[in-house]
Amino acid sequence: MTSTSNNGEPVTSSSGVSAREVDRTPRRCDGAFSMFPPNQRRRNEMMSVAQKEEELLQKHKENNKVSAVHTHPEQLGGYASLPEVRAQQAMALKCSKFEKKVKKMDLDERRRQEEREKDENMKAEQRRKAERLEKKMEEKAKQERNDPIRQRVNSAFLDKK
Repeated sequence: MTSTSNNGEPVTSSSGVSAREVDRTPRRCDGAFSMFPPNQRRRNEMMSVAQKEEELLQKHKENNKVSAVHTHPEQLGGYASLPEVRAQQAMALKCSKFEKKVKKMDLDERRRQEEREKDENMKAEQRRKAERLEKKMEEKAKQERNDPIRQRVNSAFLDKK
């Protein structure tokens, strides 16, 4: 049961939850917006979870800290002289330019071949359509040639009666 004390503070009920936590109806402020009173129990739970996670993160950082790397200095770059290296680089550049050109030519040739095949397929389809149309026209012409004969035979059959 909820009740208020003499000074207007909510008194906790038998379940231990204050009346203010149970009653979360919006309170009007300045007429521009509504404000909900915070749920203190949820806030405390979230704060404790956040604190635990922060502690776990710090422990993780400590356990996985990168140790110092100690290497002995050594000569890098191989044993070739600077002019030899520059010559190798120039040769590699020339080769790469040539390889790039060859690759582009192959790609262009492949594209042209695909285009030719596509054109040939379209031409073959158009030929098939033209042949079908020609057959239809021949059949129609044959029917028109045989039409007077058919009409004569039909009229003779009908006149027998």
